Amino acid sequence: MPLNNFTKRPTMISLVATSPLPNLNNSDESSPEVSPVLKPLNCAMDVPPIVTAMDKGQAEIPSLPIPPLKQTLDRYLETVRPLTTDQEYQHTVAAVNAFIADARKNDSDTEHATGWKPGQGQDLDRRLREHARSCEARSTSWLAEWWDDWAYFSHRDSSTFYVNYYFGFQDDTRAPTQTARAALLVSLALEFRQLIVS
Repeated sequence: MPLNNFTKRPTMISLVATSPLPNLNNSDESSPEVSPVLKPLNCAMDVPPIVTAMDKGQAEIPSLPIPPLKQTLDRYLETVRPLTTDQEYQHTVAAVNAFIADARKNDSDTEHATGWKPGQGQDLDRRLREHARSCEARSTSWLAEWWDDWAYFSHRDSSTFYVNYYFGFQDDTRAPTQTARAALLVSLALEFRQLIVS
């Protein structure tokens, strides 16, 4: 078979000039009146999507659920209790109650004391659920965009220590110097990457 046999060329997308190419020497009499118009050739390309081992089955995983508002607030009160005095905790409970109060109640004293407008919690919960439905239509999590924007992209702090706060280093006898430790971390990260992409 000859080396210059090009009968089976790969499918490509190219641009084709549909009018004369301009004369690039600054001569007005030989230049065309209009610039050439380039139009794409439509060539079918069947490229299967690349799915790494880590992303297999991603479409079957259910979306991150939004817990009921009362469950979230009960968990918040349970979490904040050890960190507050009795007086601070009672103020926090009043703020939570105002946050989920009936909007028709219109209790201005509660709003003034806690800073929350009655019914605001229910309104925010309804808006969050609407947002989650719009994300499901786009096949994304309701939290993904906010997490990326606010946990990673909105500041220039080190995400290793300020976002992934359970991340830590232990002394490793295999790497007694900083250079050896850096090399070990890079090699292990590359091993992990190889597991994900293969």
